[in-house]
Amino acid sequence: MKTKTTSTISLCVMKPTLHGAAMLLVLATAWQSRAGDVIKADNTIELGLATSYTPETTRTTSDTIVFNDTLVNNATFSWSSNRTARGLRLEDPANAVAINLSAATFDLMDTTDGTVVDMTAATTNLTIAASNAGAAVRVRGTSAGGATLAVSSGRTLRIQTNLLYNNISNGTVSTIHIAGAGNVTVDGTNGRITDKGTGTGTLTALSHEGTGTVTLAGASTYSGGTTLSSGTLVVENAKALGDGAVTVGGGTLDLNGAGVVNLVLADGKDFTFSEGTLKLDLGTSFDQITGGGAGKLNLTGGTFELTLGVGFDYGIVYQLFSGFASGTSTVSGLTFTGFDTATYQASLNTLGELSFTAIPEPSTYAVLVGGSVLAGAVLRRRRPGKRG
Repeated sequence: MKTKTTSTISLCVMKPTLHGAAMLLVLATAWQSRAGDVIKADNTIELGLATSYTPETTRTTSDTIVFNDTLVNNATFSWSSNRTARGLRLEDPANAVAINLSAATFDLMDTTDGTVVDMTAATTNLTIAASNAGAAVRVRGTSAGGATLAVSSGRTLRIQTNLLYNNISNGTVSTIHIAGAGNVTVDGTNGRITDKGTGTGTLTALSHEGTGTVTLAGASTYSGGTTLSSGTLVVENAKALGDGAVTVGGGTLDLNGAGVVNLVLADGKDFTFSEGTLKLDLGTSFDQITGGGAGKLNLTGGTFELTLGVGFDYGIVYQLFSGFASGTSTVSGLTFTGFDTATYQASLNTLGELSFTAIPEPSTYAVLVGGSVLAGAVLRRRRPGKRG
């Protein structure tokens, strides 16, 4: 059994006055009651039991669960009831860690720094799954709103159950932040991002700020909105981005990661694209983004990276965007790549229609220029001379 010391407190020497004694008592009490790391023991006992940890004998809701090199033989765990912890940290167990929640909920409530899943030093991957559609991973961060999932380069956090922000304040929008250079995947039969309950419950928002890849394969129902500022966000389901507005200010929004996708936004929600890359498939079937109601289409910059598939034809007009409020679309400053840019130029109008126009051949330019010169010469020849 191994004990890891996570922090120390150094006390200066003080005179034994009443004030000094009181100060020592306060510090000692704080040290004794301080929440700390609880290291998972090398057994298959479910994580809610005190006997599944070492060296501590009790796990409190203020502790951070740690998976480290103590786990030599075991790395798969099942839960039988709801559990709460301050956070979860994955370090260097011998094998990838898998947690099956069954029908339980796993609450990660870090109200200090907001990092609820810490894989910044992880050497293996982590999967949290559930066999029941009612199970969930519920996160909560600082009082300012926000909980972070941080994953290091080369590592993957896979969530195959409901993921949501759980806040005590109703009617608020709180954000799940994705950080780091690693990957986060939400997939499987029960994998989706949701709001807390219905009506006046907390609205979950998603913000991808890391440099890795986030893949959303399930039909999500969160309505706080999606923000992409860096990294890659792969959409593999028409409702992968839930029921909120979508804002792309950097990074890559990839709609062609798993075949053709028609990304559907909820009524009245805007799609805003000002910087970054939008990856789309074009062919007999092609990627689309559909709005509804009073939702606006705001395209003011960035790159459309096109992949030309079976059935692609430069003579076809592709309806990439539809359903947004009539007369409200802004389309400007776009760059298009992935096609024969030497022969064609691409343009997108405010109706969301992408079309291609052939660029005249150099010989055609020569004929046009030559014709213009000849016409000018004829006009000059026919012009009356000056009379003396």
